[in-house]
Amino acid sequence: MLYSTNGWGDHHHAYGIMQCDVRVDPLHPYHKNCTSYLWYSCDHINAMTKYVLVPYIEAVKQKLPSWSDAQALQGGVAAYNFGVRNVRTWDKLDIGTTHNDYSNDVIAQAQWLINRYN
Repeated sequence: MLYSTNGWGDHHHAYGIMQCDVRVDPLHPYHKNCTSYLWYSCDHINAMTKYVLVPYIEAVKQKLPSWSDAQALQGGVAAYNFGVRNVRTWDKLDIGTTHNDYSNDVIAQAQWLINRYN
């Protein structure tokens, strides 16, 4: 799908393989923007991971220190979709995310890729 839209998704509100939300532009504090990198590039993946996903994981660890690293990772993925403030409980983690299964879907896809291409 992203090839046919040149990296744009979510009705032209998200850009790149990691679908950076151009309305929020989480890279702005780092003097970058969502379109600073080619949509399919490792640079795009690296920037979104370093500046967005990892800080979300760390924020979830701070907010919910009893969670395991695996839970904090999945909580960070959910936060990537709907914000750290909405990460509250493990049993209802994805309620309110895209299709109410965003982090489960992302983790399942990642596990499939690891198993397939390890």
